Amino acid sequence: MNPSTLSDHDLHLYTKSSVIEEKISTLKVLKFLVEVHRRKLFIDFGYSTLLKYMVQELCYSEAESWTRIQAMKLILELPSVEKKIEEGKMSLSNAAILKDAIRHNLSAKNEIVSLALKNSELPARAFKKLLDPVIRVKSVVLSERLLIKMAKIQKGMSEIELIESLVDEKIRSLQFQKELRTSKKPCSNSRYISKGVQQKLFLRSSYQCEHVDKNGKRCQEKRNLQHDHIHPYALGGSNSASNIRFLCSGHNQRRAFKTYLPSK
Repeated sequence: MNPSTLSDHDLHLYTKSSVIEEKISTLKVLKFLVEVHRRKLFIDFGYSTLLKYMVQELCYSEAESWTRIQAMKLILELPSVEKKIEEGKMSLSNAAILKDAIRHNLSAKNEIVSLALKNSELPARAFKKLLDPVIRVKSVVLSERLLIKMAKIQKGMSEIELIESLVDEKIRSLQFQKELRTSKKPCSNSRYISKGVQQKLFLRSSYQCEHVDKNGKRCQEKRNLQHDHIHPYALGGSNSASNIRFLCSGHNQRRAFKTYLPSK
């Protein structure tokens, strides 16, 4: 159909119809993303996060991906928002702004939600400005010298991801040292991982997820590492170093989904 051939009346009607279809389609995408997120399906395609899957596999920009992920998570937290998005009474941008505001200000959640739902149809800039008085924004200014140092080890991560990764690594190191100092002999049927096994894991993994895909590519994630029993503990797996590995949270959750839930 060529819009230039339509009458003014038909052009108006087709435009309205297309907008409705677009909103329905957007909500459909969010629902699919909910299930992809629940199953951690992006892991099977070589992506450690849903954001990376959306950018590299679904070809969204980082901003578009972030907005949709935040909107998706808001729907999970506040189901009533789904209807507002479907009816066009809340944009994806406003949904993302609201979710981010809640995430950083849990103590003021009820106040933020109440104010947001009453003013959900405002343009994004006005919507954010309205919420600003009840949002405590924390920012960090990085020096040029620090940014240059960070660039040497960034490996495709954003500044925030890199900072979080370094903080996580420091926390793991401190936790490991604490466990070595305070660990006691466990009972025979516990999930306790001995200090000797812990040390082997840290040396073997170099603080990196140990998942290797079918093409021999190892996951590059160094954040949120978790212990995983190769032969599940619940099914009789041991706590030996040969049966335990470090997995990032995404690979660990995907492994659990495929092990304990019906196959899809």
